[in-house]
Amino acid sequence: PSQTQNKAPAKSHFDFFLAPADRTREALQTLPPSALRLNPTDVETLQRLGIETIGSLLQLPRNGLATRIGQGLCNRIAQALGEVDEPILAIDIPTEHTAALELEYPTDAVDLIRDRIIRLIDSATASLRPLGRGVLRLRCQLDFTESPSVTLESGLFSPTLDLNHLSNLMIGAFESHACQSKVSHLRLDVLQDAMLASTQPSIFGPGFENDTQTDWTRQTDIARLIDSLSGRLGEESVRGVRLNRDPLPEDTVTDFPLTQTKGRKLATARPRRRPKSKGTSATESHDESNARHGGGIRNGVPTAHDAGRRPLQLHSTPQRLTPLGHGKDPVGENQFPPKFRFRGRVWNVHQHWGPERIETRWWQGPMVRRDYFRVELDNGTRWWIFRDLNHSSDWQLHGCFD
Repeated sequence: PSQTQNKAPAKSHFDFFLAPADRTREALQTLPPSALRLNPTDVETLQRLGIETIGSLLQLPRNGLATRIGQGLCNRIAQALGEVDEPILAIDIPTEHTAALELEYPTDAVDLIRDRIIRLIDSATASLRPLGRGVLRLRCQLDFTESPSVTLESGLFSPTLDLNHLSNLMIGAFESHACQSKVSHLRLDVLQDAMLASTQPSIFGPGFENDTQTDWTRQTDIARLIDSLSGRLGEESVRGVRLNRDPLPEDTVTDFPLTQTKGRKLATARPRRRPKSKGTSATESHDESNARHGGGIRNGVPTAHDAGRRPLQLHSTPQRLTPLGHGKDPVGENQFPPKFRFRGRVWNVHQHWGPERIETRWWQGPMVRRDYFRVELDNGTRWWIFRDLNHSSDWQLHGCFD
């Protein structure tokens, strides 16, 4: 009788590589369309069309893909190429670093409760130190004998294991709540943690040679300040600013709470691409050519290589301008208005530069098309205005140069 020989299944072998940021399109060429994480229906449709690789898919016009297959496919292509940001929703995992304490005798003694909070923090964070990780968000739950439980939560700007700093944040949050009854149970959870960033203090610092208990992974002073202000004023009150890859000037920056790490990007985020500009005037083109040979400004006119081509401050919403011609003559379709009415006053234009066209991406919704101009008025004031190309008679003031 023949004997069946059981063979161990062959182990799967996977090759991974990191593509440079400027070679993303090349790295995607040979992958199947399913690598874009499309829904099965779209994958089957592409297979029927004979599209077997992403490289073949990228050769097709997106407007045709959106019409025939759907907008979702175009969105996935844009995300894969890095043209738009792809939000990733984090999956909440069970808390691994926690500590709890059942008081034998309920108490409202503040000093005793402070001491127990410090002990709980020390116990909950003990398992983080061997991992080289620090706390980013803490939560403390206090159960009372005769009143509802209170949950205290504190976020941090950067990870730390500094017991004094963590204790001060949580005790400060506790002291802001009046105890209506005695505390019977305490629980402390590390909701979020991250790798510690080691820093070395200066050898010329005070007591360096005698300090054998130095925590080499403590936060910087600015991180401590942000944490303290957030604990006292609220996380929504202490905010930072980040750049967006959006062509519209009013959408190029957004603010966010500094201690809410879920939506915070790392400092090494990709630089924002400059919006496409086209249709510049002959004067501006000459200036830009001059700037490439070492000149940033020519005859007082800022070029594309100079920061003065953009105002530092924009209006929260563009302000409408009324274009005026000479006398009672209307402004021609292709004529730049010699004057504008704004806030009940007529402003005469001395000179202007432009246009610079800024357009939004068609797959992100209704297209916005604008021609921007830098304008110098007869009183020396400088404006940054645009004409809405979807409504050619619509002129708006977007910012002012100081």
